[in-house]
This record gives sequence, C-alpha cells and structure tokens, in this order.
Amino acid sequence: MEVKKAESLPEIFSQVNLKIISPELDKHFMVAFESANKRICEVYNYAINKVLTEENLRPFHQVGHGEAIGYNAWEIWNDVDQRKLEELLDKIHACAKSDFNESDF
Repeated sequence: MEVKKAESLPEIFSQVNLKIISPELDKHFMVAFESANKRICEVYNYAINKVLTEENLRPFHQVGHGEAIGYNAWEIWNDVDQRKLEELLDKIHACAKSDFNESDF
C-alpha cells in the first residue's frame, strides 16, 4: 500500500489501522500498525511512544524501528487493561496527525 501524493490527508490516515494485540505467553499488550509509507511509520511510532509514555505505560518498540516501513508493534510493560488502550487509540491518531503535513510528500 504505497501512499500517493494525490491522496488527501484524511485518506492517508484512514489507511492506518491501529490494533491492540492481547497478551500472549511472555508478551504484554501491544499497540501495532502497518504502513508502506516511511513518514506515516515515523509519525505513528513517535505518537505511540509519546502517548503511552505520557500515560506511564512504559512502551517498548518490540517490532520495527523509527521510520521502518511495514509492521510495527509497541509492547506495554506496565499493567493496563484493553479498555484503557482503546481509549488511547484516538489520542495516538490525533498526535500522529498533528506531527504530519502535506509537505511531507
């Protein structure tokens, strides 16, 4: 899914699907997304880290890094329930959008 310059910002951000991954074996809850656009990956990784850190959830970038395209997942090391994470998804989207502008393309 390559983002083309002709797409509008709402279209670009509607393609980002933040997911909550339930704990499994030795892993805690994770927040994950996938994108083929480096700038989208960069702003979402920044936003996830910022929002989860502000909530004192000790995020760890478990899969991916920085602006690496593809699948990225952040493990949450402090205790949290799924409902709280669901509430934070809108905040993460808003933070990513605030750090993004059309000149990024």
